Amino acid sequence: MLIQRFKLIRFIIFAAVFFEAIIASAKIEKKDCPTLEASTKHMPDNSDQSKLDWCFAFAAADILSDLHEVKLSPYDIAAHYFNHPTEIEKNRKYKTEHPSGGFLEQTIFAVKSKTICQEKDTSHLNSDWKKMSEEIIEFTADVKKITTKPKCENESKLVGLVRSLEPLMAELSSPKRLITLFDSTCREKAIPMKHENWRSFGRSSLKETEEVLDYKVNPEIVKKGVEEALGKGRPLAIEFNFNMIVQMNAGHVATLIGQKYHNGRCEMIIRNNQGPRCDPKLAGGVRCVNGTYFVEKGRAMKSIISGTWFEK
Repeated sequence: MLIQRFKLIRFIIFAAVFFEAIIASAKIEKKDCPTLEASTKHMPDNSDQSKLDWCFAFAAADILSDLHEVKLSPYDIAAHYFNHPTEIEKNRKYKTEHPSGGFLEQTIFAVKSKTICQEKDTSHLNSDWKKMSEEIIEFTADVKKITTKPKCENESKLVGLVRSLEPLMAELSSPKRLITLFDSTCREKAIPMKHENWRSFGRSSLKETEEVLDYKVNPEIVKKGVEEALGKGRPLAIEFNFNMIVQMNAGHVATLIGQKYHNGRCEMIIRNNQGPRCDPKLAGGVRCVNGTYFVEKGRAMKSIISGTWFEK
């Protein structure tokens, strides 16, 4: 009897996986997947966070740069977020006043009415953004890791600047150190943020005891929000489970920039924040070209947790 039950359970699991695969692989007509594209013209050249856990700031930089039509620094956006009272107060006030949109929307709220440095004014390593991200990690962790490096002819502007500010920097917390860096280098030429309102859909803000990956959103709500934004040519910053594109179970934020028909599938186009690199462990059925990921629409609709975008 126990063996029969085991066989039945195994059959049910196999059938569920089998039919899901059939549905996912079912071809559609090109007319059912109109091309929808958002411009990336004004998005930062820097899309490489390297080992920085600041995916939210890179996605926020994409949609804010697009709105203001100037390439903004994701590093400075992160600096403002970490120094915003909502972070210090564990977002309690924000969660009360702004119940939807999730973590990404908190970032948009944090830079509201602030000035953000232009990307070109934070290029201290000749636009080697991967290297820049790695030095930012050292800088926020311990100033002395940078200042104790032997001085050389090709020393970056960032290292030289930190050397000159080291006594001041050493006394500051990491968030204050980061904002001081940009206040000292590019704040005079920073761009005022003029966004008052933004659109969002998906999960409501999480309670402190909840995990983002446990949150489920109705795929129809996601589909409606995505199609409305892309239909107006607007990029979306989206929260999703990373296993949508790679073999990893973790929360992630990236930028959804379009929809296009490809070989019988309707694919969502995602601008990730690891530069031109493609993860070697792609999720099944996912394509990647120079750091841009292409995901079957049905799969994406089930994985997206929230979306945030601007109307012009």
